[in-house]
Amino acid sequence: MEKKISKRLMGVLVSGLSVALLMGCISSNSYAASPNKAEIKMLTKEEIKEQKEKRKREKKEIKEMEKKGWELSFLDNFEGDELDTSKWSHSPEWKRKDGYWSNDEAFLDGKGNLIIQISERDGNYYSGAVTTRGKFEQAYGYYEMRAKLPNDEGFWSAFWLMTDGAHTVGDEGRDGTEIDIVETPFAYKNNDTVVHALHWDGYGEDHKSAGAYPVVPGIYEGFHTFALDWNEKEYIFYIDGKETWRTDAGGVSRVPAFVQITAEVGTWGGNVKNANLPAQMVVDYVRVYEKNNKQRD
Repeated sequence: MEKKISKRLMGVLVSGLSVALLMGCISSNSYAASPNKAEIKMLTKEEIKEQKEKRKREKKEIKEMEKKGWELSFLDNFEGDELDTSKWSHSPEWKRKDGYWSNDEAFLDGKGNLIIQISERDGNYYSGAVTTRGKFEQAYGYYEMRAKLPNDEGFWSAFWLMTDGAHTVGDEGRDGTEIDIVETPFAYKNNDTVVHALHWDGYGEDHKSAGAYPVVPGIYEGFHTFALDWNEKEYIFYIDGKETWRTDAGGVSRVPAFVQITAEVGTWGGNVKNANLPAQMVVDYVRVYEKNNKQRD
């Protein structure tokens, strides 16, 4: 009888150990797949409630746009733990201004946000950058991002559209324009100023540009929406639903562009040695719409 009990007990112990080892392997693989997180965190009740409210708000806002004649062509609300690689790619890990783009500095926080981070390691500065190049490109439409902007010194964050044609000289910006929906080089000055800009005819001696510098009280506090209505006649920029710049400078681009969300280290944003790093831009969502054919001008 004692021998049978001992055998059964040994069997239970072995089975328990096997399960523990298996769970250990699963846990280890999960952590390895998320190098930007020290640990996998469960959402709190408050965070779950916020995500439900976010989905409700999203449906309502998309319906409102549909009523205005827009159709959703791209959406990412950054749910999950990993960047959706069917929509985004990390930008090349090369030198940019006074720092480097790094894959490790662009990641999801597991709470419904994309994080674009700026960090210092061993005296070098790194920032995140993602792009839809080769995965989503569109000419004309309504492009929108909701984000919380960083306000430290020595770098700037940006939401912008790019096309290879921006490097081409001739026909002004019609054959391609870099469209900076929002940039934040003056964040550290505490003057509530952001930048809208257009660049065309390459980046050499023929380079041309135009820009605006709207002042929006509290722009570096909490979340705000940044949007562009790009149509055949002009570009119209918005912050929190209010128009901040309207222009047809350079002649309106006629070619598809890809979406980019980035941060770059450089003196345009001040002295990075004065920054409190790491700093982050927190992105809630990106939405792109195209005009319903029935509603086209």
